[in-house]
Amino acid sequence: MAEDASSNSAQEALFAKIGAVHTAVWSTLAVILIGTLINRLTGLRYPASLPRIREKKGTTTFSLRTRLAYYTDAKKLYRDAYEQYSKKGKTCLIPGLGFKTDVIVPGAAIRWITSQPDSVLSYVESALDIDQIEHSVGHRKFVEDGWQSTVLRRDLNSNLETVAPDVWDETCAAIDYRFGDSTTKFKTVHLYDSMKLIIAQASSRFTVSRPLCRNEAYLKNSIEYSDWFVIEAGLIGILPKSWRHYFGSTLALPMRYYEYFIKRELKSTIKERMELLETQSEGPEPLDHLQMMLKFARKNRPQEYNVNDMVKRVSISNIGSIHQSSIAITNAIFNILESDAKYDTIAQIRTEISEFFAEGGNWTKASIAKMYKLDSIIRETLRINSFGNRGVMRQVNVDNLVTEDGFLLPKGAEVSILGHPAATDPDVFPNPDEFDPFRFSRLREASKDSSSQYAFVSTGPTHLAFGHGKHACPGRFILDFELKMALCAVFGRYELKFPAEYKGKRPPLKWVAEAQMLPSWGDVVVRKLEEGLC
Repeated sequence: MAEDASSNSAQEALFAKIGAVHTAVWSTLAVILIGTLINRLTGLRYPASLPRIREKKGTTTFSLRTRLAYYTDAKKLYRDAYEQYSKKGKTCLIPGLGFKTDVIVPGAAIRWITSQPDSVLSYVESALDIDQIEHSVGHRKFVEDGWQSTVLRRDLNSNLETVAPDVWDETCAAIDYRFGDSTTKFKTVHLYDSMKLIIAQASSRFTVSRPLCRNEAYLKNSIEYSDWFVIEAGLIGILPKSWRHYFGSTLALPMRYYEYFIKRELKSTIKERMELLETQSEGPEPLDHLQMMLKFARKNRPQEYNVNDMVKRVSISNIGSIHQSSIAITNAIFNILESDAKYDTIAQIRTEISEFFAEGGNWTKASIAKMYKLDSIIRETLRINSFGNRGVMRQVNVDNLVTEDGFLLPKGAEVSILGHPAATDPDVFPNPDEFDPFRFSRLREASKDSSSQYAFVSTGPTHLAFGHGKHACPGRFILDFELKMALCAVFGRYELKFPAEYKGKRPPLKWVAEAQMLPSWGDVVVRKLEEGLC
């Protein structure tokens, strides 16, 4: 009898699982069918002559198979679009998130895209559609009037060399705290989780200064906010546009939750800074992004000179300085460790680190520009491990825009260039799928003028991580300092290796739709050097 009862219980559990799967499958299919119908009725209309990847000539919709390929193997889908169209100078259509259809123009058209005024090809409208700011943050103005980026570009970038020593001190303190100070015992750390906290602390030194940059609650909530920003951009973006108004705010609740806790830690600092500005204190003022934003808002945006708006502006700034920076530095460290056996990577970068500090260790634009090997490692990392794999995204803002190869694009169409396939083209980069740490430093050393076109902060058709043209990411110059500081502090102060079971191989990335994601696992074993280089 006991056996019969156990058997019945197991069967019931099995049937319950089958029923759950059955319900999930039919629910998913229902959403897809409803969404497809809505998209057909309300979606943009493209000329039948504009080719769709993997579809027959003259087809005006994507098959379910091709749409699903965006989620199951976007890497191969993008490669096909690049080889068949972009590389040949032709425009094509590819499926995008949810029920979107995106226009891919060739890399050769990069000048055409970036030369168009915003009234024709809009960076802002594209960013609003991709990031879903209106729903996730609560208002379009944070992108439409993204003055926090203007302040960053105008004020903070010009003061980089002034704030750099403080950021270096904070980077070292953060790494020492997370990695430990033992010179005899190895410690196992989850690299991505550790680097998120390290980058958050170091970047917060120039965003909000001390003591907030060492406030664990502020750092962790800022990280969660940044992570959820990316998640919710996908969750809301996958919906048909007509549904976003109804479901967007609900899906954005996790961001509201973490914003509440960020505000709890940040509001007293903002109020103190406002009081100092109002009393026009003659003492030295903080030299950080928050202070610059407060001064700008007080003078130019008085309607936003309040705690709530400033918390949102700071939180948005943190997304740029934490999320992709943490991914980049984690990938760079993994790549250095894996490539060490073949390229003697660690010894070579330690030589460069030693030379830098022997010359004074001054964090200036001129001095870090000489770090060819570290620069090459970071750029090579973004070449093959970029989080996003398209660039120079714009939305058509006029009716019937004509591409360079003669196709009419409707207002509202999303236009971009494929990044990853171009960056891994064997006709451009030999052994394109291999991480070659000194690929770009060799190119620079071979160039008579040490050409800056191979530098990490440069942009172009084969290096679209920061976009290109007037809307290229203004924070990349700060990131240049930040990543090189982190690599100097890690490899100049610590011994690192993979756990033995990894057998010298880094954790592989996984494509999730069009993004390359780090796996949930990924440890390194660390021990502080008895005689550090810095």
